[in-house]
Amino acid sequence: MAVGAAIASAVIGAATAAYTIDQSNKAADAQEEQKKLQDAKNAAASAGKSREAVREERIKRAQVEQGASNAGTSGSSAAIQAQGALNQGVAKQASAQATQNQFVQAQSGLAQKAADAGAKAQTAQVIGSLAQSATGMFTTGGTKK
Repeated sequence: MAVGAAIASAVIGAATAAYTIDQSNKAADAQEEQKKLQDAKNAAASAGKSREAVREERIKRAQVEQGASNAGTSGSSAAIQAQGALNQGVAKQASAQATQNQFVQAQSGLAQKAADAGAKAQTAQVIGSLAQSATGMFTTGGTKK
C-alpha cells in the first residue's frame, strides 16, 4: 500500500510541476508582450515629441525670417545666425530624446531578463522538488522496519 501511495504522490507532484512550469512560461510570455507594448508606446511618444520640436522650430524660423524681412535685413548674418541657433537647438533635443529612448529600451530589456531568470529558477526549483520526491519514493518504499 505504501508503494501505491508513493506512486500517487509522485504522479500528483509531476502534474503540479507541469502546471507550475506552464503557468511560469505563460507569465514570462505575458511579460514579454508587456515589454513590446511599452517599447511601442515609448517610440510613439518619442516620435510625437520629435514632430512637435520640428514644428516649433519651423514656426520660430518663419518668425525670424519674417522679422528679418520686415526689418529689411533678410539674408543678413544675424538672420542666418538665428536660424542656425534654432537648428542646433532642435538637433540637441532630438539627440537627447534618442538617448532617453535607448536608456528606456535597455532598462526594459534588463527587466525582461530578470523576469525570465526568475521563471527559470522557479522551474528548476519545481523540477528539483519533484526529483527529490521521486528519490524519496524509491528509498523509503523498499525498506522494512
